[in-house]
Amino acid sequence: MNTLTKLEIFNANLNAKNYSQRTIEQYSSIIQKFISYHKKSPENITSEEIVIYLSRLNSSSAKRQHIGALINFYTHVIGQPNKFKRIPYPKKDKKLPKILSKQEVISRIKSIQNIKHRMIVSVLYGSGIRLSELLDLRLNDIDGDRNTIFVRHGKGGKDRVVPVSNNLIQDLREYYRQYRPESFLFEGQNGGRYSSTSVQNICKKYMRCNPHSLRHANLTHLIESGVHISEVSKRAGHSKIETTHSTYSHIATTFNPVTTI
Repeated sequence: MNTLTKLEIFNANLNAKNYSQRTIEQYSSIIQKFISYHKKSPENITSEEIVIYLSRLNSSSAKRQHIGALINFYTHVIGQPNKFKRIPYPKKDKKLPKILSKQEVISRIKSIQNIKHRMIVSVLYGSGIRLSELLDLRLNDIDGDRNTIFVRHGKGGKDRVVPVSNNLIQDLREYYRQYRPESFLFEGQNGGRYSSTSVQNICKKYMRCNPHSLRHANLTHLIESGVHISEVSKRAGHSKIETTHSTYSHIATTFNPVTTI
């Protein structure tokens, strides 16, 4: 079985397990780079070589993502699940995210002249959705009558409805009149899904942060404004309310412990 066939089987397996398209692309890229780096058949790569390869990665999250891809690959394609029994799983970083103030966010958004770029940032902050969820948004996911955004296949494959402000809906209508996207809410110059790299560059240029920082800002500001922690958790798409509480209750400057009851 050649490398191309192995990758095709790997992608088909992830698709059958209902992984998101973004995760499939990320995992496939990880495996391609892994095989290219070692320049030999995956069956012949030792556990020690895998550990050395993982040690080259800087962040704990990158290491965990690579291990997730490699375990899937070696278990379901190569048939060597035992290769990971002695490979250490990195601890998750416990750093709290740095949060922009509401005034900073609004001021920076207002300074963006390009309406498409402004709306990309506005939707990220105004809804608190993830970058992958933003890229997957289609026109019919925006409900202007109810002021909501429908998020399809979020993290864990779960759908959810996220309320947004009427101002954001009105701005999206103006954006639509100017750009007339055909399928996705935000499309590239030649149509189709907008690229994640472009969104990251937009956030870096105008907001001086990454897209996920805008999600953190949204969820923190909701808590500071008095929104119940269970509602914030629901909007975030967290599977456990403890995830929301353990992170954002420690960041919010006006968090009231009573709201956790």
